[in-house]
Amino acid sequence: MLFNQSFNAIYSRCKSTNCELFCINLLKSYCLPLILYAREVLSPNNRNMVMLNKAIDSAVNKVFSIYDRGNISYICEALELCT
Repeated sequence: MLFNQSFNAIYSRCKSTNCELFCINLLKSYCLPLILYAREVLSPNNRNMVMLNKAIDSAVNKVFSIYDRGNISYICEALELCT
């Protein structure tokens, strides 16, 4: 939930700039640490990993306005957003 709140705050500011890469950079800097905190210490199960990937996918979906799962996966890999 904290991830969504912080991403929505960033996205509302970035929306007017039309610079997707700037928004993704802020996502990587501010939002990803919120959901990846302590991931190295804990060993998350499959359900948790799916939840993390869905949060990242929904953010990429919103920034780039794409809905195809293949395109979202490609962008996540290209921008090093995969968890």
